[in-house]
Amino acid sequence: MGKESSSISNQIRTSQLFTILFISRAILLLTVNNVLSDGANLQDYIISTLLAMVGNFVFILPIYFLFKAAPGKDFYQLSTECFGKFGKVAAAFYGLYFLLMASYYLGFFVLFMSNVMEPYVSLELIALCVVIVACYAAWKGTETIARTATVLTIVVVAGLVFIIAALIPKINLLNYLPFFDEGPDQALKGTALLLSRSSGLAVLLLVLPKTKGRRKPGFILWNILIVFLMVATLFVIVGAMGSYLNYQLFPVYSASSFADAGVMERMDALFIAMWISSLVIKLAFDVNLFTGCAQHIKSGFKKWPVIAGGAVVAFLAVMICKNLTLQRLFFGIDLLLPVNLIASFVLPALMWIIYSVKQRKKGGKKKLALESK
Repeated sequence: MGKESSSISNQIRTSQLFTILFISRAILLLTVNNVLSDGANLQDYIISTLLAMVGNFVFILPIYFLFKAAPGKDFYQLSTECFGKFGKVAAAFYGLYFLLMASYYLGFFVLFMSNVMEPYVSLELIALCVVIVACYAAWKGTETIARTATVLTIVVVAGLVFIIAALIPKINLLNYLPFFDEGPDQALKGTALLLSRSSGLAVLLLVLPKTKGRRKPGFILWNILIVFLMVATLFVIVGAMGSYLNYQLFPVYSASSFADAGVMERMDALFIAMWISSLVIKLAFDVNLFTGCAQHIKSGFKKWPVIAGGAVVAFLAVMICKNLTLQRLFFGIDLLLPVNLIASFVLPALMWIIYSVKQRKKGGKKKLALESK
């Protein structure tokens, strides 16, 4: 790969990459709700979280085997080797995929702000402000995003720990119900929702070859820590507020409003600060990856796709919030789940199979050439 991917080729440590992914996955916790999955028992999301972690360990296998078979090569090189001239189509798919995921996350946040802000604030203004900050970070490059993510991860984790600590005294054991009280459907749909909203594996496909450090321990630790944080938070907020949360569009926000500690009677402002911090990192990295894909397709783009990508994300996010049909499409699983499965599992598996077959053919030809001599 040449100069075309210079904006994202700044090599970062594996620990920095998984820090970015950690704070990006933290948004899953902040946005979790079951109103969009028919409003059953929020407690079953604990099972969903564990099942989603198992899914991550299964879906990472094609990416693992692909890079094991082709050490030292990145996604762009492998897509060209596997698909030839259609390798740029694969890059275009991933570029659009990251814009799609960024639009979903920003759209959900703008919807949240439009529901809780008093007095009413323009949806366009909210989206524009967040995107400008994210695009500035994306323009500065991966290393800047990684350094910022390290600081903001501390803020997000400390904020969640603070909210959890404030809610623990309010736990009532009567609020806990048996798991699968209404059958396994809720847990399974919750798993599908979590998998549909997680773009971490696709990120690894594009970025992992450019990192330095131990990758397997980083992947395992990333999954374990985020699952522990999500399970602990869900367990505490369900214990504190019970079935009331089952019908809240933003249950973690509702729980933060219920929490208090000393002079801080409400912690909803802390919740919003955590969400914005996570969102900026998520959007910046997604736009940065979109820029890398665009540069691979046409080297003359330089960094200007950052601005174009940010504009698309802001526009689509506002459209999602203003259109109920788009909300049902983006906030359910019908669109994002199949797209995520293709990006995270199907295409990497296809690349691994094609690359392995081609390597075997090359090996066979070399063997025949040696035998003929």
